[in-house]
Amino acid sequence: MVTSLDSSLDQLPDDSDTLKRMIIEIRSDYAIKLRELDEQYAQLKAQIRIMLQRHYGRSSEAAAGQGQLFNEAEATAVAEEPEGTVAATAATTPQQPPCQKGGRRPLPAHLPRLEVIHTLDESQRICPNDGSVLTQIGSEVSEQLEFIPATLRVIRHVRMKYACQECESTVVRAALPPSLLPKSQASPSLLAQIAISKYQDALPLYRQEAIFARHGIELSRTTLANWLIGVGDRLTPLLSIMQRDLLAAHVVHSDETTLQVLKESGRRADQRSYLWLNATATGPPIVLYHYAPSRSRAVVEDLLDGYRGTLVTDGYAAYDSVPARHAGCWAHARRKFNDALKAQTGARTGKAQVGFNFIQKLFVLERGWQDLDAAARHQQRHIDAAPLIAELKDWLDTSLVAVAPKTLTGKALGYLASQWPKLTVFLEDGEIPIHNNLAENKIRPFVIGRKNWLFCDTVAGAHTSAALYSLIETAKANDLEPMIYLHWLFATLPSVDPDDADAISALLPYCVDRDRIAADLAHEYSTTPAVR
Repeated sequence: MVTSLDSSLDQLPDDSDTLKRMIIEIRSDYAIKLRELDEQYAQLKAQIRIMLQRHYGRSSEAAAGQGQLFNEAEATAVAEEPEGTVAATAATTPQQPPCQKGGRRPLPAHLPRLEVIHTLDESQRICPNDGSVLTQIGSEVSEQLEFIPATLRVIRHVRMKYACQECESTVVRAALPPSLLPKSQASPSLLAQIAISKYQDALPLYRQEAIFARHGIELSRTTLANWLIGVGDRLTPLLSIMQRDLLAAHVVHSDETTLQVLKESGRRADQRSYLWLNATATGPPIVLYHYAPSRSRAVVEDLLDGYRGTLVTDGYAAYDSVPARHAGCWAHARRKFNDALKAQTGARTGKAQVGFNFIQKLFVLERGWQDLDAAARHQQRHIDAAPLIAELKDWLDTSLVAVAPKTLTGKALGYLASQWPKLTVFLEDGEIPIHNNLAENKIRPFVIGRKNWLFCDTVAGAHTSAALYSLIETAKANDLEPMIYLHWLFATLPSVDPDDADAISALLPYCVDRDRIAADLAHEYSTTPAVR
């Protein structure tokens, strides 16, 4: 080591000026590297704070006492920044409806009632004061809610046989009604229960297997899975028409989330696949899910082939390949500023707070217009929202050059700038929402279910999941009880020609005759023998 040090000293220049320049250059290089390390350290600390907040803190972007926070934060921000900022407003939170006063809510009137009469014995109907017989003067009623466990029953299809007594060679028997899964022991109501339990209640098949076992019924998860896949295959005609109707909508929301499929040809079990979502914001409520092994542009082009309306997304670049009008999501823009605020320690101040306040004021305005029709909302946006957007753009142009792009605030500003043409599309049409929350809300049931059943075993299972989620969420969007709708659909679909588009359309949640559902299911809950 001494020899190495001596050789290094021998290489130093004898000229003192040159030596000084070398020392200055080394100090400069180290100062630059130190600043870079400081920036990286600050970014990592911010990321850790955000992760901790997401894990333990409040998930909503609108904290309690938000109105007071805005006034205080904006006052601080104005003192720090000379450029124009949003004026503080007291109406930052919608008024809450008055709370109901004490007392429990009555039990639903549609539930059947069983009356239990409580009387006094004759020995108790004597007045303790004078010995007279007490007379009934009225009654007091209290109600309890009783739970009756689900029951299983077996439907025996008895097919009568008829024969010719003369020739003794002709034998005719009554035909079985059409079945969704021929030669299966599963009735429409059982199939509907299994589907609802998994795709609405997030109950994995292995748990359903255990529940059936408690009732003394052996149904393996393999059998349950095969039944669901068979059902998914029969739903293809309905999904095709739903896809056609969705592409005719004026405004469509899109989003995607991850999904793991264990057994897929040419792919590892740990490779990431995707479930795509499209939902209508105008016209009949339609929610469509689609499985694809990738997140590529080709998938988007296939799903939205021929769409020419307005597409609302979170800014993912793959959607740009669709030749439609693209609208951005102000909720995503606000979230990025909110992340920058969460990473701060102490009072919320600076450009992150100002950017957040700009966007939050836009949401406050939109909440005030939510009950207006499209034309009136469009007019209000030009009166109130357009000036706010213009002020935000001026502030954005000034702030972009003043903030380091790798900081959380810089990333929020960069996202706002890159998405600006899409974010301002809502000003052109009162029917276009300012956010993509509809898609996020509709994809949430799948995300909740995924936490329970974790993955799909096969590609067929992934497509089945997408199909059944589509029908269940579309039924919910049309105020149909999914269990009743699926029960009726699975009983009716086998009798419908899959090539008859009009007949198939009449089965869709947004076209179905609700009176027909009630009439068709009336006999299913009867305990008397049925003759068909």
